[in-house]
Amino acid sequence: MYRIKKYSVCFICFSIICIGCDNEETSSVNQNTDAEKLPSQEGYDSELYLTKAGIKQAVLHYGHMQRYEDEKVVYFDEGIELDFYDKNGKHTSYISAEKGKFFENSEDVIGQGNVIVVSDTGMTLFTEELRWDSEMNKIFSDTLVMITTKEGDTLYGKGFESDPDLTRRVIYQPWGVSSERVEINKIREEFMEATEDTVDSAEINDSDISGTQ
Repeated sequence: MYRIKKYSVCFICFSIICIGCDNEETSSVNQNTDAEKLPSQEGYDSELYLTKAGIKQAVLHYGHMQRYEDEKVVYFDEGIELDFYDKNGKHTSYISAEKGKFFENSEDVIGQGNVIVVSDTGMTLFTEELRWDSEMNKIFSDTLVMITTKEGDTLYGKGFESDPDLTRRVIYQPWGVSSERVEINKIREEFMEATEDTVDSAEINDSDISGTQ
């Protein structure tokens, strides 16, 4: 697990200069369009504390962020790590991803690209995109997922929801419990081969993940 040092956030101010010429109107439109695409804030190697009722829920660490005032969305393109804590302030799990988004109005976070969720109990989840709902304090994915336990069992599915610490989880279209770890890049191929054995949905508890199917 990495930790990113906190640095000051750089604020970027923008201005539009109108140039008097024959195509002044066209130039002004182009400049406005370009300005709208630029972030109102930019920051590097810092963190964001997320709380609920004054209690720390999570800490978001990022490498680089760009904030857009009109969208109320912050974009991260140099890796993120989201650490979770229980109501007593104890660390429970973390999510890492190659990039992500933070929605200011809802305080939800989306992780994208090689998303990994690691519970302090030893369980790990792999997927390509995942959303944390801050109000419900749950994580969701509607794409392929792989879960491994510290005992070496492996479970696959398409669609997932859980508490951030992976203790209470629902896996949709689950298949293939195994005592052997499988690389994440093999999931899509194996998922297609296993469609005949797919069931609609199932709630998976620790006692269900045992043996080999």
